Amino acid sequence: MLYFFVGADEQAYNIDHKVYYYNGDNRLLQKTLPPEGKREADEEREFTSHRISFHPQIAISTEGEAYEVLMEEYEDAYYQLCDRSDALWGQHQSFAGDTPLDAYLCRNGMEELLFRTYKSESVIREEAKQAVERGSLEYGEHLIAEVLPKLLDYQANKEQHVKASKNWHVLLSLSSLDEVNMCWWDAGYLEFLIDKDDLKNLNFTNTYVNLATS
Repeated sequence: MLYFFVGADEQAYNIDHKVYYYNGDNRLLQKTLPPEGKREADEEREFTSHRISFHPQIAISTEGEAYEVLMEEYEDAYYQLCDRSDALWGQHQSFAGDTPLDAYLCRNGMEELLFRTYKSESVIREEAKQAVERGSLEYGEHLIAEVLPKLLDYQANKEQHVKASKNWHVLLSLSSLDEVNMCWWDAGYLEFLIDKDDLKNLNFTNTYVNLATS
């Protein structure tokens, strides 16, 4: 059994969460109350409990020419093969950015590079200079001492990092659904990602959660 827990989602990336895996005797499991003093992060959520079931389906990646041809010329086939939302081992929703790369960076000590991988050394140095000039000395030092070395290493080994990021995949995707009072930001998707090697080893301690919304 897999248990998915998610914390506050004020930011749409690297959301606080836990995934627990249990493969023991189900007869030993019992319902229990939350720990003393713990409460729902968002008191207005009030999800409605539902039993769910899964069934296999074929899906075409949203990256590449086949997806574009289906979308433009074969609408019925597109909705059958591409327009998928809730899924185990599905594909991530691409509204902006590169979610697998974000997951890879955050789980490999490079969180500071989120939304910065495209920047040059001169841009980071200029940002640091401006930070110091407006009185943010600590932030300016952080850019030079922490961010810049990681950025230079990433850019020097970009091909290797990008290849490694392709190993990240959606473990579970949940769409917004009015019937259970579930709405992720602007009717978006909550996505749990995992490295394929971790999944093979049943290691769920290194997952990543993203909220995809338009």
